[in-house]
Amino acid sequence: MIDMKMKFIRLLALVLAFLTFCSVFSACGAEELESDSESDLEESFASGEAYDGKFPILKGGKYTVRAIMPNLATNVERSVYTKLRTSLGNKTKVKVDSNTDFLKDGESHDKNEYVILVGETSYKESAWVYERTNADTYGIQILNGNRMVIYFSTESEGVKLVNELMSAIQSDENGYFWVDGSFAVEKKTSLKLEAAPSYPTSTTKVDCGDDTTMLYAKSTNLSTYESYCNTLKSSGYTEYSRRDNVNGNYYRIYTKNMTAINVYFTKSSSSVRIISGPIDDIPSKDVDKTPETNKSVTVTMLSQGEDTDCGLGLIIHLPNGKFIIFDGGFSLYDKLYKKLGEISPRGSKITVAAWFVSHPHYDHQDAVTYFIKKHAHSVDVENIFYNYATKAIYSDTTQEENASGLEGVTDGLDGIVDSNFSRTTKIIKPHTGQVYNFGSASAEILYTFEDVVPSKLDYVNSSSLVVRFKVAGQTILALADATHTVSTVLQNNYGSYLKSDIVQIAHHGTYPGHASLYTKINAATLLWPSNTANAKKQYSNDAVREALSKAKDVYLSKDADVTLTLPYTVKNNKQAFLKSIGK
Repeated sequence: MIDMKMKFIRLLALVLAFLTFCSVFSACGAEELESDSESDLEESFASGEAYDGKFPILKGGKYTVRAIMPNLATNVERSVYTKLRTSLGNKTKVKVDSNTDFLKDGESHDKNEYVILVGETSYKESAWVYERTNADTYGIQILNGNRMVIYFSTESEGVKLVNELMSAIQSDENGYFWVDGSFAVEKKTSLKLEAAPSYPTSTTKVDCGDDTTMLYAKSTNLSTYESYCNTLKSSGYTEYSRRDNVNGNYYRIYTKNMTAINVYFTKSSSSVRIISGPIDDIPSKDVDKTPETNKSVTVTMLSQGEDTDCGLGLIIHLPNGKFIIFDGGFSLYDKLYKKLGEISPRGSKITVAAWFVSHPHYDHQDAVTYFIKKHAHSVDVENIFYNYATKAIYSDTTQEENASGLEGVTDGLDGIVDSNFSRTTKIIKPHTGQVYNFGSASAEILYTFEDVVPSKLDYVNSSSLVVRFKVAGQTILALADATHTVSTVLQNNYGSYLKSDIVQIAHHGTYPGHASLYTKINAATLLWPSNTANAKKQYSNDAVREALSKAKDVYLSKDADVTLTLPYTVKNNKQAFLKSIGK
């Protein structure tokens, strides 16, 4: 009897085991990811997989984690991955190797390895996250204690997440870097941008970054442009502003909900550009009513040192006591802060009404990035303007950029926006044709990289923001590092409209555009941000010679800051300048 009972129990156990196996096998077949991941991913940090409640990144000068992107990454994923590697390398001072999720036949991912997964990799954790999040959600999750998943849809979302991760990284005196094991980010795509109506003729669509999209129509005319503007109004858009017949060009802005559409017709090329982006980027109609009691309105060109042939920093002290800064130069952030303090009335807080950053090269943007990190607590920065192209556009330049240029692109201003700017600071992506007012002063946007694309940029310098300031009744044209490409666009679009009182010669006098550009600008005062050696070297350049022929006063930044009182009265110092460079 006992033997029969034991046989029955054994048989029952076999049946139960078989049924359990069938159940598991069926579940696996129904959804392999679900069975693999639900049990694994439910493991908490108490399981021992976490490292002292932390997600370790670097210890003893070596990374304890690998950063992974998909082997067949999209341009967006690749750009965010590059941003992660650059930012992490800058944070730890240790280079980050490039890795993908590629596996050979028979290989599998090490489930015990610490990894940062960027985008939709082949890791099951990436799939698990992407399948369970909505399209309007992006963020960072740590799964199983050793899998960090960064998920996003756009480049701007991915960059924001990398910035948040960098801010969350902690370190100790022994060089150990980590983030808390419970670290997580979840964000909703805040912008619900309206799609621009189709233009009557064929268009090319371009992703211009920062939630901005452009439709480009060539071989069109003013009549078709006017018809499209009427279509915008009939589609529920409201006309916000217009600047018509600016040397034959037409600039209008239309708004709807959170969307602004900048639509402009360029006479010289018979083309229309329709740029859709966030409504916060357009010029405000609010008037700055700060009393204009400043009796010392000036423009200052910062010296980068006599041994430096590049770098650019312009400071304009406005009638209301605030400042406009254009670029800033190398990482001379303490010098810049000191200079602002010297110019400001004693006892007053430094207020920067607008900081324009022309393009992502170290000798132009470094000052602002380091300045904000160190001095944000003691300076009010109301607006920061920059319009950088996407990494995809920069990577597609027709001529190879130098290493420092590309490094500057990948580690631009984005890395300091979220963690250092105050809540009252506006980050604005300006577009051609817009005019921003700061009391009685103004800044007119004459050129951005959007005036070239969808054609290829030849250099990162061709994305230089060109701005003309009007202060105390005079105009100051800042050309940054404008190239021959930029020079051509400016001449074609504006002609004699470019006439200005003061001009900053492009690219430190080295290949500063076409000579005919300076004929049209016809400025009596020339600001040359460079040193004596470079001035001597570039003197024979046709564009330099033309700029000099028009100028009555020439100022070289070399070893001392140059400050001009506005409105500026010509001093006729050109001959003294030429003598100083041996000409």
